[in-house]
Amino acid sequence: MAHYVYYPSCFPAQTPFRLEYFPPEKMLPTEEIDMHSHIHLGIMLAGSHDGWSDGEELHFDAGNAWLTSPLEPHSALRQSADHEAVVASFLLEDLGNGFNGWELPFLAPFSHSVRERHALLNSEERPSLFSYGEKLRGIAQMPVPDECSRFEAWLTIHQIYATLLRPFLRDGSALAAKTGFERIRPALMLPRKQPGVPVSLESAAEECHLSPSRFGELFRKYTGTTFAQYEVRYRLSNAKNAVAASDLSFKEIADEWGFYDASHFLHIFRQYYGMTPGAYRKGNVKR
Repeated sequence: MAHYVYYPSCFPAQTPFRLEYFPPEKMLPTEEIDMHSHIHLGIMLAGSHDGWSDGEELHFDAGNAWLTSPLEPHSALRQSADHEAVVASFLLEDLGNGFNGWELPFLAPFSHSVRERHALLNSEERPSLFSYGEKLRGIAQMPVPDECSRFEAWLTIHQIYATLLRPFLRDGSALAAKTGFERIRPALMLPRKQPGVPVSLESAAEECHLSPSRFGELFRKYTGTTFAQYEVRYRLSNAKNAVAASDLSFKEIADEWGFYDASHFLHIFRQYYGMTPGAYRKGNVKR
């Protein structure tokens, strides 16, 4: 049975992004449904791929691109034998850093439904992304990319994003994005600003200068989940990493990540991951 898993956004210290290359022999389909606060920007280089995002099944052929919104549940379903893709992951708030004074509406694609976004991303007038994708593939295959290559990759990601943004600017999405997702973005940052400290709905709403009821309505509309679920998934995902990477007691981990006690932590862990923290540590299950 498929289950939702929230993964933290972890990037190398030297770069604000992560690159992954998926050659034909690397299988993607999984029973897990991912959720995370970073964006996936993918380009199909060969073959085909079927994926699932927020209730919609989508088909991708060579040359197609996709953007996975922050906190958008998604998973891989099936792929052709010659499937080949490159995926860049990064935080929305890091996009555009270093380009001060530029007011590009980076949120515009996410003011659309998944299917509308897919259609606009892959509209016929969009220029080919193959050359960009091949450049990223080359860098992703380097054992340890040098500083110049990392900088080139980050510039290429911006070039791809700018190319994908154009159809959304023509259909007037900028205003919708600025008044929607943008209004709840401060709340997405709160758990990271004070790791291990539970954040209430009221505190998150205040951070966004919204009433709790209006904030809750917008948060569910633009993320597909409640703030309480997002907040506990963030703390739980970090606690899960501590279970696998340390020999701290479960009480110590529960205290560090804001759970009432070890019993409460065990209950929540089992509810989300389908196993106890002890079984997870014993099996050394790592992502």
